Amino acid sequence: MTIFLPVPIRDRLRSLTVAMTDTAAPAYQRTMTGWHVALLMIAAAAPLSSMLGNVPGGLIFGNGAGLPAAFLAAALLMAILLIVYLELHRSLPGVAGFSSYVKAGLGSGMGAGAAYTTMLGYIAATISYAVGVGYFGSLIAATYGITIPWWALTGCAFLIIGLLGRRGAEVSGRAVMVLVGAEFILLVVMNVLIVAHDGRSAFPAASFSPTTIFSGQPGLALMTGLTSFVGIEAGILYSRETKNARRAIPRAVYGALAAIALFYVITTWIIIGGLGANNAVAAALKLQGDVVFTLAYQFGGPWLLIPMQVLFCGSVLASAIAMHNAASRYTADLARDGLLPARLGVFHRTRSVPAAASNVIATLGLVIVLVFALAQVNPYIGLGSSLVGLLTIALFGVQIIVVLAALRYFARSRQLTGVLMSACILGGFGLVIAVSLMIVNYSVLTGTDSPLASAPLLLLVLALIAGPIVVAAKRRTSTSTIPDEQPMQAPLM
Repeated sequence: MTIFLPVPIRDRLRSLTVAMTDTAAPAYQRTMTGWHVALLMIAAAAPLSSMLGNVPGGLIFGNGAGLPAAFLAAALLMAILLIVYLELHRSLPGVAGFSSYVKAGLGSGMGAGAAYTTMLGYIAATISYAVGVGYFGSLIAATYGITIPWWALTGCAFLIIGLLGRRGAEVSGRAVMVLVGAEFILLVVMNVLIVAHDGRSAFPAASFSPTTIFSGQPGLALMTGLTSFVGIEAGILYSRETKNARRAIPRAVYGALAAIALFYVITTWIIIGGLGANNAVAAALKLQGDVVFTLAYQFGGPWLLIPMQVLFCGSVLASAIAMHNAASRYTADLARDGLLPARLGVFHRTRSVPAAASNVIATLGLVIVLVFALAQVNPYIGLGSSLVGLLTIALFGVQIIVVLAALRYFARSRQLTGVLMSACILGGFGLVIAVSLMIVNYSVLTGTDSPLASAPLLLLVLALIAGPIVVAAKRRTSTSTIPDEQPMQAPLM
């Protein structure tokens, strides 16, 4: 029910609202550059861990030696989708994130559902990658006779994540810059060593022949390629913190996509050449997760293998930091919109970052890890793999909704050009195929047939349904409004 207040009281309340808005610190400070955004996107995609974790699976379950073409196709699909997302960014200044775009096209209820789903996906990613730091760090240490519990390393990862989460995204960007730079250097060194040893055979022509590309399961190969680009979509989320965002964000997003795509295609191609195009699948079946480590040792010896093992854990940690930044911003935005407890929307007093949301997510991760550790659940199958699957389907599923919202928004605002319509149709069609493949082949995505790994998918359905329900309930319980009131800034802590 709407209550219209007497004019003097209404004007007084409005003046107080404007005064509080004018004197409050801005919710976000524009301290980031396009470089910071691009580095956080690259860190989220995790080049080293993608090569170590995704390439063996793509070779075994996908199209074998044709895998580089699948990475190229995935990059082209992402480039088409970015046309839509960046046009939404241009047309809706001052907003950021998929949920805002869904809200503009499909209404507040669906926008809230998309926000809950995306937030859940990013939180799952943060926890999963932090668990990965502990799990793989523990395994690598064991090969050198050092015993470290996985949960201890994961706990250290969360402490680092929480600390950087309170320092601001530009600080996180500088931290991951070192890790990402080292990742690229090591993989480039490995690539150069393989090419120097094998010559032109390091680039087998068979990888781009139609017969090889469409052999095996090309759909699963495409799925492998797309999962390696998770995190690219998060770049637009930092537009409120980026200097000259209107120019910097498109450059950062396309620059990061181009760099990652080129790197993925070339590195995957050389890995196949190092294994031998005709022997790549058999070698991947035998070595599995050790494919890249084996090549590093074969062509570079221990001086390349050891730092690569250390940087692998650093790569996963960089991904966790990037996903945590995205999760805390979605959580804070939901709290500021009244869709989560208001306390989660509190910002740091001097650094203007969502400190409360960051603290809660890091603490939640620590609690979950402690519970699973005490229950002696396998951190890879019981926790890590199931959360990776949840993340992937959440983010790509929400992007389908974003494309539908974009079509409706641009059609209503008479901005739907032929290029935009084509991008929406092609991108949406590609996403539907990709998500369908992910659901049908969920055991391949998570690496396990365990029912426990599939259980979190129900959370995505509940999150999407919760949005319209919560928004409707909020409208029913609202007792008064102030016409034309100014938006309130986030409280500070």
